[in-house]
Formats: sequence, structure tokens, C-alpha cells
Amino acid sequence: MAGPTAVQDAPSTPKDARRKRKAKDSSAGNHDAKRIRTQDEENAAGAPPSGGNQAKAETALAIVGDKAGQLTKAGKNDASKPRKKQHADKSSWYTSEPAGGRFLQIDPIFSRDERFLIFATAKAVHIYSTANSLLVRTLPMNTSHSITAYALSSIDPDHLYVSDASGFVVLWDWMSGKKVNRWNLAAPVRGIATSAVDGPTGEKVETVFTLDKGEHSIIHAHRLRGRKDASESSAQPLLKTRVPLQSFTVAGQGQVIAAAAKDRVFVGQIKNTSTATLKDLIFIWRELSCTQKITSIDVQVKGAEKKTPKKGAPSSTGQVNLVIGCTNGALFLYEDIVAKLSQAEKQQKKDSKEPSAAPSLAPRTLHWHRNPVGTVKWSLDGNYIISGAITRNNATIFNQGPGATKLREPDLRHLQLSHDGKWLATVEEWIPPVEDVEHLAAEKTMIEEERRVRREVYLKFWLWNEEKAQWMLESRIDAPHQFTDKLISGRVFDLNQGLVHFVDPTAGSVRYSRGGLYSTGLVEIAFVGRQFIILSNSLSVWDLVDDELSYGYSFRPLGLTRAQKAEIIHLAINNTDGTFALSLPLPEQQKKASKLESADAPAPTAATQKEPSSTTKKRMSKIFVFSTASPRPLYSVVVPQLVTALLPAGSRKGFVALNTAAELRVIAPKTAGFQLVGPVAAAEESLGAFVDEETALEPLVEDEEDDKVEEKLPTEEELEEGVAAEGDQGDKPVVRLEMLAGVFDVGPSFALPPVRDLFEAVVGLYARKPRAVAAV
Repeated sequence: MAGPTAVQDAPSTPKDARRKRKAKDSSAGNHDAKRIRTQDEENAAGAPPSGGNQAKAETALAIVGDKAGQLTKAGKNDASKPRKKQHADKSSWYTSEPAGGRFLQIDPIFSRDERFLIFATAKAVHIYSTANSLLVRTLPMNTSHSITAYALSSIDPDHLYVSDASGFVVLWDWMSGKKVNRWNLAAPVRGIATSAVDGPTGEKVETVFTLDKGEHSIIHAHRLRGRKDASESSAQPLLKTRVPLQSFTVAGQGQVIAAAAKDRVFVGQIKNTSTATLKDLIFIWRELSCTQKITSIDVQVKGAEKKTPKKGAPSSTGQVNLVIGCTNGALFLYEDIVAKLSQAEKQQKKDSKEPSAAPSLAPRTLHWHRNPVGTVKWSLDGNYIISGAITRNNATIFNQGPGATKLREPDLRHLQLSHDGKWLATVEEWIPPVEDVEHLAAEKTMIEEERRVRREVYLKFWLWNEEKAQWMLESRIDAPHQFTDKLISGRVFDLNQGLVHFVDPTAGSVRYSRGGLYSTGLVEIAFVGRQFIILSNSLSVWDLVDDELSYGYSFRPLGLTRAQKAEIIHLAINNTDGTFALSLPLPEQQKKASKLESADAPAPTAATQKEPSSTTKKRMSKIFVFSTASPRPLYSVVVPQLVTALLPAGSRKGFVALNTAAELRVIAPKTAGFQLVGPVAAAEESLGAFVDEETALEPLVEDEEDDKVEEKLPTEEELEEGVAAEGDQGDKPVVRLEMLAGVFDVGPSFALPPVRDLFEAVVGLYARKPRAVAAV
């Protein structure tokens, strides 16, 4: 590649031209840091539209909150004056509700008929159809606290209990999508289960079991009532321990409870099976130690013979089988564990000298997984154990080293797709763990240096295979752009600050070089028409034709390194309408509880004080949308969590943002008609009658009455009467706003099609052929 042909920084021109060029360079990197209004805020405040001279004077932007009242004019000749809060009534842009999200580490639930599968994210419950794996309905919690647990009602399968971290439990009718009731348990709930028992009068009464975490781990039994009978709601503690409990499960119609800690399991058996009141609900607890770290458990209760128990003796609940999932991938199976533990207790009390008389508590070990067991369940018939873990397809590859250490796979650092979608480039990076290089470092401060020296980087190119419908590896480049020597003796320093080279990729030569376009900390660069966007410690929009700065903004210091800026600061270009968007992290600020949350929050206790409070510092991002035609931001919005990706909406107007919670949001004009795929079922539709026509399964046995029913086709007279009754209103087409926007919003004014083509496109929307033609 040829060297730079010219550097525009030092032209051989007279003194007046040199002064003009220096003024441009200084204005490119130096901007005052003050907040600026968006266009919607400008219109709401009644301010005049910004002109060309005003654009150059008002080059300032501060990353603060999203309150429209904190506005400051940044002109050179205007003094900063406080203004009253004035919010825009209407905005031409909008932000959609979040879609997607990361599922919580909670076991999903099948509906009673197995037509639906229920998951949960941090803020909503998602219901999917098992027939087509499509999202059918979402149940938003509308609270700042995260969902912690959910369970189906044991009496009404259409009801779902959902708990959050603040101690509230909401009862949903998930078939209709409506809330039924809400309770405040005044404790941080981390697990929930239900069981139905016979009441005093013979009716079924539902007992809700909860696991509350705080200074003590407590398992409670609740009888929750409606609003009218709220005074009858009661709670009974069943187990209280200082050992942190991870999860618990209930089996045998609430007669057996198993709670898992890090290295032990607590098994509880009800003392009297005929107990109907909550106060008399007493459990006998036994502890079982485990040699491995526990990740999941499940309990199975087989039916027992109906015998009258002796007076003072605990009632028989049947054979209790326990299965434990461990971190090493093994499953421990304990059969009839309650009986064996009770016999072991009796032997210890008698101080028997016969060790053979004591029952064996050695479990049956099942080596089914190579990684920690994520979940384990008994089948409904009790004949199978179903478990799940993260496992590779090729089980012959070793996942442990000679020292029994886990082998770490390379991390994917960069990914880029070609314009035609046929080629994919990826960059993988692997760094040895600290345990492998700590013996090579003379001091602890040199461990990271030793790791960087042994870093491995691979550049891979993939080609899309149409026949196999998968990416095929074409080539791999080991250690790209790496020096053979640790000392970089050939590094070249350029004295021109903010130097940018414009390269012709076809000829492989530098066509133009320009200095002073940015100060330090370059993050991203991009083209929007004739404008060149530079994002560093400041934002600069440079006009390449006039070779001058259109406008620019500087940001307040965020306290981030260059590597951190490259990960959480993003720039996206949309050439469809000539807009670009950038996301910036907001400064860390303490999250204050709202008045509504403070009113509904439970009273502070010793348990709740140990939990993370609502004042935890959280990072958020703010997205700004700009147009090259105006220095005022078109739109700005604060996104919860940090934005990890910001992309244009393909051939449409707008942008798509992805945050660290795996939530997608659309930021687009209201006329764009761009929305993410939402739930299939309507909000007012009951899932009981919901049937997907494309993937619905036909019944195996057809009714005889259905076979006799014959569908009658309408006659010609009926068709003519229907067309006549419909009248002229049936021929009127429905033209939506986004359809007109698709005709006119095709790009800049200089790229518009001829007027004749526009006229024919509009006429084509409002004119159509007749729906029916009378037969002659």
C-alpha cells in the first residue's frame, strides 16, 4: 500500500488560509460539556429552530439524566439560564417495550395438558406453545424488583403464583392474562411451591410453601386468602436454620419436603398426615451430608399401605426416594431415604455394638454428565430420572487437564458479516489461566504479563454452505498482527494528533489524509452520505465536501479505560434516512426507591437488611439519535442496564438496541411501522381456545357427527346478494400511514424517484380491481 500522499494539516497557503484551517482543527476536538435539547424538547419549549450559525455555536452535550427539565443553552453569546420543566407532548420517535430477555435459573413448568411451557425473565413471565415454540403470552410484573420464583396452583391449573425479591406474591390467571390477587409476605421469597390438602369440611385447601432467605433460611407454609378473607391468611414456619438453603421441593401432597444447601440436604416428613389446620402442621427434619457440591434435587414419594398408625408414632407417608445432582456431573440416588435415616437414628440411640445392623446410606451413583447438573426430575410415573446439564456434542474431547483443571475454550472477541451475507470473519482469543503461569512469574505483579505473552489469537473466515445450511471454515490465520519480538522497535509515531487516512480499497492507496479530527480515545468512525462521523472523547460530524466541521459535542469524563469504552460505547449508522445513533454509559448513580415502592415495601427486618438494598449502584446507557441535517438530537432515551450492541434496522428506519439483560428494544420513528415480534395470542384472548392453525395437530379420533356435517358452498345468488349488500364500502382500500411512508421516505431529496413514479405508486395504493364481477 502506498504511503500517505498529503496531509491536510499543514498546507502551503497564505496566512489567512492557515489561520482558517487551525480554527477548524481546534473546533473539531474542543467542545464544551453542557446538556442540549432534542428537537422535540425544542418544539415543546417554543424555541426557534436552530440555523447554521447556531449549530456551530451550540456544540455541547452532557450525559446526565433523561429529565427534560434540566436544559441549558450552550451558545457562546447566551448566558446559561434556568428554565422551567417543559416536556414534549408528542414525539416523532418512540422506544418499544423490551422483548426477549435472559431466562432465570429456575426450572420451567409445563401446563397440566402440556400444551404450554412457562419460563420467567427478571421482569416478566413468558408462556410458550409446545406445538410451535412460539411466544404466546407475557405476564409483566411492572415492578423494579426481579422475579424470584413461580409455581402452578395445585387446585386450579389456570392459576400461577409469582414472587419477587421484595416479598410480594402475585396470583395470575395465565390463561386470560389477568391478575387475580396479590399478597405481601414481608420477607424476601427465593422459592415457592404449592400443595393441596383436605380441609376440615372435606374441600381442597391449597397450601403455599415459600423459602425465605435472610439472616436465617426459613421455610414457611401459607394459607393465602382473597381480599375479602385477607384476615384469615396465616403462615407457619416449618424449618429455620442458619445454613444457607439453595432450593427446596415438596412432594407427596405436602407430606415430604426436601431442602438443599451447599453440601447437605434437609429431609422433612410430616408428623401427622391427618392434620387439617396450619398451626398443627409439624415436620420431623433429618439431615443428610453429601460428599460433592449440590446443584439440584428432587423427591419422589411412592404410595404406602393404608394402616392405622400407633398412638404417638409418626404417620407413614410411603417410600421416599431422593436424587441429588452434583457439580461433577454425577447423580446420587437414595432409595427409601426417610426409613434409612430413622433407623440410623435408632441405632445411635441404642449404641449398638453391631455395625452391620445399621442401614447403609451409600447412594447409587449415576455418572451421566461431564458438567454440573443443572436440573433433575422424576418422571410422573416414577420410572425415569430426567436430568439436564451443559454438554458438548462430541463427548470424546477431554474437558480436563492433567491436573484435573477445567480446560477453557477460546473467547469470541470480534464478529463481522460481509455485505452479501456469504462470508463471516471471527476473532478468537485464548489466555492461559493463572494457575498455569503463576510459577513462571518472579512476582505476583508479573502474572498478567506472563499471561499476555502466551496469549493466542486466531482469525477465522467462514463461508456459508447453501446445501448443508451451515457455516464452513475456509481458512484460519494464527496470531494475526503479532510481533515476533516482545520489544516493538519499529513503532512509528505520528506527530499529527487525530490523523485519519481515507483509503481506496480497490486501488489500495491512501487518497486523502486529515489531521485534527479527534483528540484522544478513538472509539468508532463511520460515513453517513457526505458526512464523516468520529466518536472518541467527543462526537464530531465532518463535512467531507466542504472540508469543515458541521457540528460536534464533547462528553463529561466517564472514568473508563479505552478498552472499556470500546465495549460499552456504540455507534450505528442508518443510511436509509441519513441518521445515526450512539449509546453512552451514564455515570454511576444510586437508584432511589419510588414513592409507590416505598409504600408497598415490607417493614425492614433483620432478614431484609442483609439483602441487597434498592440503593445499589447500577450502570445504565443513554441513546441519542442524530440527523446529519441538524445538530439537535432527534431523540434520546435512557435504557436500563448497559447497551452491548446497537444496530440499524436493516432497510427500515430506526435502530435496534441490545442490553446486558438480553433485552431488545426498537428505537424508530412512529411512521416506520417497525416492531419486534410479540406474543401470538391477543391480549383479550383466552389460551384455552387458542389454536395455531398452521401447526395444530389433527385429532386422532374424529367424531361421527363431524363426519356427517358437510360444508355448503354459497350459491351464485348468495354471492351477488352479498356483493350488493356490501356496497361501495367494500371496495375502499385501507391505506396505512406506513404504506405512504414507504413511498415517499426513500432517501434524501436528491435521490427521490421521478414525480410520475411517485404518482403511480400513490394511485396504486388507493385504486384496485373490483372484488367481484357479475356473470353475464
